[in-house]
Amino acid sequence: MNSSVLLTTSWDDGSVEDLRLAEMIARHSLGGTFYIPRECIFGKRLSVEEIRELASIPGVEVGAHTISHANLRDLSVEEVRAELVEGKDWLQDILGEEVRAFCYPMGKFRRWMIREVAKAGYVAGRTTMNCRMDLKFNPLCMPTTVQVYPHSWSSQMRHALLERNLRATSILRRPWKAEDAPSKIVCDAVASSSVAQIHVWGHSWEVDNEGLWELLDQLLVRLAGEKFRVCTNGELASEVWRLKGVGEDSIAQSV
Repeated sequence: MNSSVLLTTSWDDGSVEDLRLAEMIARHSLGGTFYIPRECIFGKRLSVEEIRELASIPGVEVGAHTISHANLRDLSVEEVRAELVEGKDWLQDILGEEVRAFCYPMGKFRRWMIREVAKAGYVAGRTTMNCRMDLKFNPLCMPTTVQVYPHSWSSQMRHALLERNLRATSILRRPWKAEDAPSKIVCDAVASSSVAQIHVWGHSWEVDNEGLWELLDQLLVRLAGEKFRVCTNGELASEVWRLKGVGEDSIAQSV
């Protein structure tokens, strides 16, 4: 594996376990993006002071995750715009810096929302599409490679078919035990000669609830041992826009 491969991680929902997870990532000299909604509905939420502490950890980017963590597909155009803009403004007021990355709650969105994400000033809009290792995607509907959760093979395949994710179905051609899923996909990615990016994602509250800290640490150790170009989601998006020949000041016009 060579240093041209991009490696990023991302973590959703803004629960207090994000701090432990961010410190683990930093110990391995890796990086990632933590997506925080204003109204956390999973476990204990990060306080304003803890959000600032999180953002100060090396390699960490803080991204927006709406105000209410609602399923955007259930909202009107005006409500979606408010979730996108107000979630961004709230975090920018806390951090005193621009927030460039956004994550769709539960990965749910409609195609028209992509333009609204761009108009709100984001360069990235992360989804929950898995098993992608290429750079041929729209950064405003950014896919991932693997979730840190033991999904069964059938669940992964069903998800890929529903999303018409043909690249994923080729990766998922051989079944595996559910508990082996994250390690299997990551190891296949590391071993592949055609991989261009690896994106590991999850929820810190879920890692804690399911007792997945050891599994996560093993994945991070495996990835840290490779010569990857570590980046945040925002930096990954910027690289893909550059490859597309699109300047960040003209993203909204390009979608």
